[in-house]
Amino acid sequence: MNRVSRVRIFLVLLLFPVFISQTCFAAKMPITWKPCHINPLFQCASIPVPEDYSHPKRKMISIAVARHNATGARLGALVFNTGGPWSDDTASIQYLFSELSESIKAHFDLIGFAPRGTGSNPIACHTDQIDAEHKIERDLNLTMMNSEAGAQLDYESILKKRNLCQYGSLSKYANSKNTVQDLDEVRKALNIDKIDYFGGSYGTHLGLAYLITYPEHVDRMVLDANLAPNNSSIDYLTGTAPAIEKTLQHFIDQCVESGNQCALYRGSRTDTQSAFEKLIRQAEAAGIPTSETYKNRPLSAQMLMYVIISAMGEQDSWPNLADMLNQAIINNNADELMKNYSAMMGYDPGSDNFKYYNDAAVFDSVFCTDYVFPESMQREQTWLATMRNLRERYPLAGGMWGTYFAKECIQWPIKSEPLLPDTIKPLVGANPKILLVANEYDNTTPAQWSHEVSAYLDKMNIANKVLTWEGSGHIAYHANAPLNGCVDTTVDQFLLTGAMPRINICNDKTNPFLDNAIKNTHEKALRKFL
Repeated sequence: MNRVSRVRIFLVLLLFPVFISQTCFAAKMPITWKPCHINPLFQCASIPVPEDYSHPKRKMISIAVARHNATGARLGALVFNTGGPWSDDTASIQYLFSELSESIKAHFDLIGFAPRGTGSNPIACHTDQIDAEHKIERDLNLTMMNSEAGAQLDYESILKKRNLCQYGSLSKYANSKNTVQDLDEVRKALNIDKIDYFGGSYGTHLGLAYLITYPEHVDRMVLDANLAPNNSSIDYLTGTAPAIEKTLQHFIDQCVESGNQCALYRGSRTDTQSAFEKLIRQAEAAGIPTSETYKNRPLSAQMLMYVIISAMGEQDSWPNLADMLNQAIINNNADELMKNYSAMMGYDPGSDNFKYYNDAAVFDSVFCTDYVFPESMQREQTWLATMRNLRERYPLAGGMWGTYFAKECIQWPIKSEPLLPDTIKPLVGANPKILLVANEYDNTTPAQWSHEVSAYLDKMNIANKVLTWEGSGHIAYHANAPLNGCVDTTVDQFLLTGAMPRINICNDKTNPFLDNAIKNTHEKALRKFL
């Protein structure tokens, strides 16, 4: 999911800032701004914050910040977090800038910051047995997670990795509670009383966490592709698995609706889905052949699933995915699929290895700390039984997707600190407004989660509304919804006026397989795999 975007949660004690952050650490030193490398229209700087807010004087780290000042009558400061939790949003906001409306640019300072664990504060495995660690990563990347043997290999490989890897001290403090404090230090350093905020995917929970911790410093928030407002890793897994399955079924529906304009179309829905499933079974059995260009290396089911799930998050990729699947079927050749997988994952068919490894340590540090991973799930048999159940219920790809996330928290050495408070208390003395955007066919964050966040905010007496986009892909605003269409303009109006939209649904009748005037024309500014 290459905009996509990945996932976690964060909150604290309701009306009160929980961590020590009333002293403005960042304001003790002047901020030195300079033009950003990606987009010189932005200014970049670093702001010092404590590594550990419970001991603020022990060690400081630097948080990178990028900003673009409002070009007209300033309404506020709009902070962006477009997902992750591995993405540097000093870069994301600069890439997104060209797509934002002139009204948003004119009336808001645009701000992005690099959450701890990203940018100049990376978290990665350190070991004197790097070859062994790379072999583990290779096994994890090539394991067929939709099989019992593959799931067992995942479990065993993660245990080996835990024994090999050492992580720096920052991994203990990279959870979202601390990132909330970092955001408030950025706010104070920039001398902002109240922030406006856009969060996508992981950014929705970072925003929700900030809202609960510092409601008096929030004006308007847009939370797009919401994560469920709870601390349960199991609820997360059992929510994402059916989401990818539902999106895959919609992919087939829209292909059939498009007829011959979809390369995978086989005359009927039954035959189209049958062709899709037959290709998956072939990949599971012996792999799909490739040519000498790829050293005749078969495309495995795991490789195929990575390509499919990645494309599901970005509906502009659906026609290309259908074309690659069709070529594999009619030619019995997976060259195009292998080309895509190799580019995405850094896989080298010649050596049957990887040019680089995507260390998930940042994800683990946030996800496995923010969510409660039950003690029973640490036991191999319980873990395997849970993954087996997901595979049986969601056989196309949902089970594999659940396993992908669930493996990360096996024996993660840092104790979980649940983000959400145990009780919900009504908000007093502040009046933030929240617009929640739900995507009906989001392969990572089901639309239902946005409604759960709405119910959560209702209990806090916070004004909110859900805007549902009846489209596909992970994140709607300036990502998958049509450029300057219903979602983009409705969100902009909310940010500019503070008035809740009168409409509940945006339906642009988009079908990525059809060549029509309202087809998404984004330049794919956001590239995240949630």
